[in-house]
Amino acid sequence: MNSVDEKVLNEVLKELADLCILFEEALRRFRGRIASIASSLESLQWRTVEAPAPLNPEDRAIVWLKRRLNDVAGRRPEVRVEWIVDEEGRIRGLKYFAPDEEAEGDIIGPAKWAFERAAQKPTAPS
Repeated sequence: MNSVDEKVLNEVLKELADLCILFEEALRRFRGRIASIASSLESLQWRTVEAPAPLNPEDRAIVWLKRRLNDVAGRRPEVRVEWIVDEEGRIRGLKYFAPDEEAEGDIIGPAKWAFERAAQKPTAPS
């Protein structure tokens, strides 16, 4: 191999080595971001509060709970609540998304109280 070819080859190999180092650094940052996203997604799971029995959606405790959860969602737009309703229109529970423990507490406590209170009364057919 002549000296020109050797010089060019060494330059190409050095550039390739530099490129590998940059690629490794980018890959390390990318993996860190993926781990961060995965961790965030784990905290974004929906949870469920089940009613102890099928509940009348017009029960005063349930009506109060709906207003209370609307207030929470008004203050915390990232909070989401979906009612679990059976084929007869009775409340079976609720699914909720709360981004943190404070928001979760604003949902769970009132929901459990209202569900227990409403379960003490007979359900009316829809």
